[in-house]
This record gives sequence, structure tokens and C-alpha cells, in this order.
Amino acid sequence: MTDGLGKLTALQTLMMYSIGKKKKSYFPKQKDGLDGLDGLHELRGELRIKGLEHLRSSPPKAKAAHLEKKRHLKILKLEWDPEASDYNGKATANDEQLLEHLQPHHNLKQLIVNGYAGVRFPFLMSLLSNLVSIFIYSCKWCRNIPPLKQFPSLKILILLDLSVLEYISNDGSDVSSSSLQRIRLEKLPKLRGWSSHAVTVNHGIPLDLFPCLSSLSIIDCPIMSPTPVRVLNNIANDDHGESDLHKALNYPLLFPIFHFNI
Repeated sequence: MTDGLGKLTALQTLMMYSIGKKKKSYFPKQKDGLDGLDGLHELRGELRIKGLEHLRSSPPKAKAAHLEKKRHLKILKLEWDPEASDYNGKATANDEQLLEHLQPHHNLKQLIVNGYAGVRFPFLMSLLSNLVSIFIYSCKWCRNIPPLKQFPSLKILILLDLSVLEYISNDGSDVSSSSLQRIRLEKLPKLRGWSSHAVTVNHGIPLDLFPCLSSLSIIDCPIMSPTPVRVLNNIANDDHGESDLHKALNYPLLFPIFHFNI
């Protein structure tokens, strides 16, 4: 970690902040925590925080980032090493507590979460009323997605590689969204349907609840019930068999996340 970074209170651009052992890198790296972000309230654009698994033993240290004060940030990526996310009760509880301490400012537009070991997302997520895009991937133990009704501006939802997720809505809450335009569900081996409280036999995507939906991609969700085909647009592979989504993973802070051919 560059000494004195936190004193650069007028700093506006910091693409990535990494926690962990110091290695050769062009980005700041901090061994102990997020103290270097404390006074950087003028940061804007995008910020990627990497190596959050190193804070599992002391979640309160995440408070030092004071993300709730960074009102100019538009894109935030929170990243744990998925290989360090083997299930155990302590890791799950600590990650859930850690995420609570990383509550962003409500001006945030795009949230990307990778490698989180929690089962659910904290209630404070409901304060992000201006979110336009949510991308959750490689969260092996996630069973509960934040209720979409909490995000009145949400247009893009991407869920990828969530090993135990069975339903997008588990609590019987309103699953409709008047703003959602694009949904991509990929590598969700246990996904059964949109809601565990569906009143009909078909537990697929209730498309009538999404009046603005223009693109829906469902890939490698083997046990999900059929979805009435009103709108279904799959993203084509390129010459190398690599989907636009997989290419987007290499540049996860770009917005929009990937291009839909409608």
C-alpha cells in the first residue's frame, strides 16, 4: 500500500484497491485492511476492492472504507477469492457482517459482487434505490437474492455460477419489477424458478411481472421449469466460442456489462 494514500483527500480516480500480501502491482495494496480508503470521499467513477477474504477474521475493519460517504462512486466491485470461500458457518457469518460494513452511498449505479460466501445479502442493500445494474457471480453459498422491488431503477440483473440458489425470491415478497429490462441467468445448477411461493404449477420466469423486459438469457440451468416464450434472446458465441458475458468478466467494471443483440 502506498504510504499516505488516505491523505490524498482530493483524489478522484482509484481503479482498484487490493488487500493482502504485497506483490508487484500497479495498484495500491494494503496488508491489514481498508484504512487507506478512509478519507477518499471524492472518489468517483468506478472502484474495485479485491482480497476481502483477508478481512474475514475481523469484519469490523471494513468500516474504515466509509463507502457510504463516497457519494460520487457509480460502479463498485466487491471481490473475495472464490477459492477461499469453502463453506463453513464462521466464514458465512463473517462475510455477511463484512458486507454490512461495506454499505455504499445510495447514488451507486452498478454493484458487482464476486466470491462472497454469505447465504444472504444484508438488509442495508435496500437503501441502494438508484442501482441500475446488479451482477452477482461465483457466490457458492448464496441462497437469497435481494428483493428486486427494493431497486426501482434496476434495468440489468446478471446471476452467474451460484451453486445452491434455488429461487430468485424465497420470502414470498413481490417479485415484480417495472424497470427491469435484461436478465441473464447462467450456471445455476439448482435453480428451480423465480419464486418459491409461485401460485401456479409453472415455476419459470413470470414474464408478465416485467413489462419492460426486452432480453432474457437462461443458460446451463438444468432443472429450471420452462418459461413462457414471450421474449428470449441468447447471446451468440464468437469465433472462439467465448460468450460476450465471459469476455465481460475480464472487464467487469464496464457499463453496460455486455451487449445484447435484440
